[in-house]
Amino acid sequence: MCRPGPDFPVSDLGLRQPATGYRFGLDPLILAAHVLHARAKAPVLDIGTGNGVIALLLARCGVGPITGVEIQDELYGYAVTNVRENGLENRVRMLKADFNNYKGMFEPRAFRTIVCNPPFYPKGSGRTNPSGTKAIARHEIALNLSVIMQGIRYLLTHNGIAFMVYPAIGLNRLTRAACEAGLSVAGLRMVFPMGAATASIVVAEISTRPNPETRVYTPWYVPVQGRRIPPVVAEILEECNAARQDTDPGNP
Repeated sequence: MCRPGPDFPVSDLGLRQPATGYRFGLDPLILAAHVLHARAKAPVLDIGTGNGVIALLLARCGVGPITGVEIQDELYGYAVTNVRENGLENRVRMLKADFNNYKGMFEPRAFRTIVCNPPFYPKGSGRTNPSGTKAIARHEIALNLSVIMQGIRYLLTHNGIAFMVYPAIGLNRLTRAACEAGLSVAGLRMVFPMGAATASIVVAEISTRPNPETRVYTPWYVPVQGRRIPPVVAEILEECNAARQDTDPGNP
């Protein structure tokens, strides 16, 4: 097993990622912690898994089976390596595929939980990063929000939930895309930089039910300096990992 490095000093999970180009930040850690806090049910689909960080966090805490989909060769290679080196092949499988073809990849209503840290910016907006992996991760070059929502509608079970992390300033766009796909926002958690008056990101729970009650969770406050992983996130992940070791010591 690869040892945790400075990029991911949580639990006993080790993650490899590119030295340059796209490297995961805080958003997928917050999303994984929220999904665990909400006690999401398997099977799970991770759209645009990157190096597998969200899928592996969930799997390490006992969630599975999980399927991760990644279109980029380099990141898919890291994801496969991370699954193998952390001994989680029994819970996670990685697919190198274009999610735009979701109907050709999966049966309808195949997943009870879907997670996604989608590209934040529409194609052509702002400055596109010259790094290909960063550009695809941040801008809707290979996959757009509309297709993601349509895929969620097709793949999610009736009582399932999709979890997405998105800039708080783009909440209206996220809500509109969900509505246009026949989905509803069933839960929200605002995440604030410590001391800030406005939220920086939001975790949204998306449902196929037409008029669900919307649960508004306690906000999370995250430091902008110091530890890379906020204490509230680290606490949830460590508790899940401790519970896994207590109840299933034979697992990795």
